[in-house]
Amino acid sequence: MKQTIVSLTALLLVCAGVQRSMAQQDTTHLDAGYLTLNKEFTQQISIKGADLQKMPFINLSDAISVWLYGAYTTPTSVQYVVDGNPVADVNAFSIYDVEEVVLVQHAAALITTAPGQSETILIRTRRGVGPHGITVAAQTGLIAEGSPSHMRLFHNYYAGAYRNAGTISYGVSANYIRDAIPYEDGGSSVVTPPNWQRWRLNGYLEWRPDVHNQIEVTMNYTPQKLNGLENPQPGQDRLYGYHESGYQHYLTPHLDWRGEWAKGFTNDLQATYLHARLSTDQTQLFGDGATDSIVIQENLYVFTSYHLWIRDHLAFGFKTGGWTIEPAINFSYEHINDQYVERNINGMSIFPILNLSASYYLAEGEEATGEKTNFFLVTPGVDVTYKRAIEIMGGALINIGTQSLTGNEKQIYPYAGATVDLLRLGDSEKEESLKLFGSVASRTITSSQAYTLQDFSQGNFPPIFIGTFISSNGSPPLLPPNYVPPVLPTFWTWEAGARYSGLRGGLELSYQFEHRISAGLGTETYSTGWEGIVYPEWYSDLHHLEIRVKVVGTAGASWRTGLNVTGLRTTMKIGDSTTLDNAPMGDLAPGPWSWTGGWVNRIRVNDFSAGLDLLYHFNEPAGFLGKLNSVATPNVYLGYELHMARTKVLEFYIEGRDLVMSHNSDVTDPRRYYTIGGKLTM
Repeated sequence: MKQTIVSLTALLLVCAGVQRSMAQQDTTHLDAGYLTLNKEFTQQISIKGADLQKMPFINLSDAISVWLYGAYTTPTSVQYVVDGNPVADVNAFSIYDVEEVVLVQHAAALITTAPGQSETILIRTRRGVGPHGITVAAQTGLIAEGSPSHMRLFHNYYAGAYRNAGTISYGVSANYIRDAIPYEDGGSSVVTPPNWQRWRLNGYLEWRPDVHNQIEVTMNYTPQKLNGLENPQPGQDRLYGYHESGYQHYLTPHLDWRGEWAKGFTNDLQATYLHARLSTDQTQLFGDGATDSIVIQENLYVFTSYHLWIRDHLAFGFKTGGWTIEPAINFSYEHINDQYVERNINGMSIFPILNLSASYYLAEGEEATGEKTNFFLVTPGVDVTYKRAIEIMGGALINIGTQSLTGNEKQIYPYAGATVDLLRLGDSEKEESLKLFGSVASRTITSSQAYTLQDFSQGNFPPIFIGTFISSNGSPPLLPPNYVPPVLPTFWTWEAGARYSGLRGGLELSYQFEHRISAGLGTETYSTGWEGIVYPEWYSDLHHLEIRVKVVGTAGASWRTGLNVTGLRTTMKIGDSTTLDNAPMGDLAPGPWSWTGGWVNRIRVNDFSAGLDLLYHFNEPAGFLGKLNSVATPNVYLGYELHMARTKVLEFYIEGRDLVMSHNSDVTDPRRYYTIGGKLTM
């Protein structure tokens, strides 16, 4: 294995070493990791990081759901690609380090999202503008749930600096964030409320030896700690205590070498190593007054990920007449080593009332599983455009290795797309635009994504590993006769849409339709009593409509508003002996349409600013509750900027998260945040 990695790395470095020239970072394309897309001809939803800075959150999906697919944008339905790096978790970065968030509404971008309903979101991190700069920010406040007496503290502190000096640019940042869960203690003291404490340390160094080469090294280290201690509750006098703790660290060095070998011939070499580890310890103490015995139950879970990702993207572009032709090929190697260990300890200490001798009983068990996978992927493709009016693109992701997480013999996953701008067919320089989009792609799995940072967000739990459990003595479990491992079906996605842009960028109207064939996760019980994993097929249809308007746009005042709605319906094929855990995303029960979305507003009058967001979800089946109709205000704030000498800007604001929410809601967690904050830039 080591020889393979060294040989491949050496080959790519030799190829990159012949580079004679290098262009600056490409802003005309969207880097989705395994392929790039022409930005001008790709349907998308973009969000500026500055529009999210005042909302208190620890998981980005909590902040962007109101801009995207409402209740359907959750931690488990999003795959992030950070600066072209698909193994990075955006939650390892402070929002002050994020320049732009882009949801890509193109089937080719979803080529690695099987089997679920995941969407691909591209993140562009911030780089400093000007010779140098410093940013310091702080936000703190109360987190409440239920009674006002059950409040806990939220903290978020950030400091970052950068410098651009000739051919060298560099920057560093540090962020500490603490999130907690308040809950009723029933009159008993709570020593430590459940809380995550996360440090995010980031740095980058760019070197431009000439106008044709740019080499960038980035480093991220994110350690975090979970604390939680619950004392006895009324009516639970046998429970002495419950304690849960956890620790996770996340380390990702990343190298990116972008260059131009000759005119129009570009190369982008990237290499990322990731080491992530999550361990949790759950301990319960039970007491029995009749026998004076104490029962101890302890569960220890350890998840470890080692991931090496090397990617080399070669592209060549040339023009003839009004046409531009860009063939490209992406080589990708991934080594994934994900390991999971679960250890259970049960103990009992007995102290009889008559002062007899004490006795002790202990039982211990351990289970372990893991995945060691090597992927060799090639993604050839071609993009053909005519001025700013027409695009036709296509290609395929090809697995040239011997391993596949899907278990499917299929090794080629094609994609294709087309775009036409009806208003620019006659005049390609016309500012007004009306684009029609269409794309299709087959999907696969290229990563287990076991390296996700954990938090309190809904649905963000330790990963499920696809593999065989191995007992502590190394023997495999008893399988039924003639057992055949499940094979995931072929996954397909179709995308279509339209986008109108006019009034000098003051009006944007877009519509998207998406149809997917995919699979859920279920179990099938055999005659031996053994339960196996099966993947019943399911189908989903999604409609998304959005309008963004610049209501006011003058030198002293501005008002930007956006309203969106998403409808999703899921249909499943379920065998007689199959039971589903949950639908992958959206409707918890297949059937009628449910509707979700948001309304966002950003207002500025001279030095005053304000924001108001509304999130909703209607007609969602909710079991015995009937239909669930949810409304919440995830973000409301008021701010003021104070301008000082030497380009210093000091901003103060007050913010409230989920100040208004329905009693029964699935669009957000039940916690309310009341915070104050400030930011100094200079």
